[in-house]
Amino acid sequence: MCKGIKQKVGVDKMLNKLCRYVRRCIIILIKWVMPVFPIKKDQICFMNFYGRGFGDNPKYICEELHRQYPELKLYWLSNKEDGIPQYVKYVRFRSLKSYYILATSRVWVDNVRFSKGVHKKSGQYYIQTWHASHSQKRLEHEAEDKIGKLYIRQAKRDGKITDLMISNSKMQSEDFRNNFWYKGEIMECGAPRNDFLISNKNNTFVATEIKRKLGILDDRKIILFAPTFRDNEDNSYYALDFKLLKQAAEKHYNQQCVVLVRWHPNVADRTQNIKFVNGVINVSEWPDMQELILICDLLITDYSSSIFDAMIIDKEVVIYAPDLEEYNQTRGLRDFFWKLPFPIYETQQIMFDELPTYHSDVNLIERFQDWYGSYDKGNASSTVAQRIGNVIQRSL
Repeated sequence: MCKGIKQKVGVDKMLNKLCRYVRRCIIILIKWVMPVFPIKKDQICFMNFYGRGFGDNPKYICEELHRQYPELKLYWLSNKEDGIPQYVKYVRFRSLKSYYILATSRVWVDNVRFSKGVHKKSGQYYIQTWHASHSQKRLEHEAEDKIGKLYIRQAKRDGKITDLMISNSKMQSEDFRNNFWYKGEIMECGAPRNDFLISNKNNTFVATEIKRKLGILDDRKIILFAPTFRDNEDNSYYALDFKLLKQAAEKHYNQQCVVLVRWHPNVADRTQNIKFVNGVINVSEWPDMQELILICDLLITDYSSSIFDAMIIDKEVVIYAPDLEEYNQTRGLRDFFWKLPFPIYETQQIMFDELPTYHSDVNLIERFQDWYGSYDKGNASSTVAQRIGNVIQRSL
């Protein structure tokens, strides 16, 4: 019996080793073969957070690009086809075809650092839209001793091949210049994804349609709990008594509430241990965070830059950071974190006790926004789409 088990374990190890070897051979083959394929001058390739669907800045650039230049060929590399418009061609992320699309596209649009798997060729134009507003936590060069060496290598490589970065604020531009190993052009036009928030701030039809898709009745107030990830991949910090949170929120609004729970994309698949009781909905797989910000009445987060997006449309915000001291020591927080115009709670009990009587300080928020220096005006998608159009025209 034991001998049979050992033999099976040995075979499994050999198969895994063989699979890794074959995978390495394929990657090497891709890097050697893909450069021979010519660039297609009217082809654009979009990626969002390692294949996590149709969302974030690339989504809004893609939509606007189709409006302005419907003749262009648009490809989206994703792990799933859901939500991708018919005018965009879906390609499975990290499939052989995805490497071919990367190798032959005139323009790449992405929002994270990662190894593309193919070498960027002369004549290709790479736009890095970044997936976050100015960060409260230390990033890239500033946190080089805190984050993995593999990520640092990819970030440095990504910075070298990037042709354009998109900034939504004075503070973010400074961050890109000082910490992102990037010396190229920064387009200070705002975040394309925030065009949606600005355009639909008072659009009840759009908000109602999003709620309908989520199964939320229109007379409910919405609490969005959206913490960021931890570098050690520990999600115990996310544990909240959602029933008590819902009760505290209902006292605050004197109205029935729904709680939406959205994990960061890095840990979106780790919600198995969370009890989603009645009135608590898991939206971790919802591809577009901006839609959730639009419909929420209160955002509860920790060190996430979603705070800055919520401020654009005057959403109430509170910060729940139960590991504040530990996080500051291990990852590091920038000094302005303690100057944010929102309350910081380190225990859920204090948050539940104070939430019913919480009110935003409008003057404090306005002063902070002036310091932050936002570039968001609602036209970022159009500005970026026009740049892509110009790049395409130069190559025709």
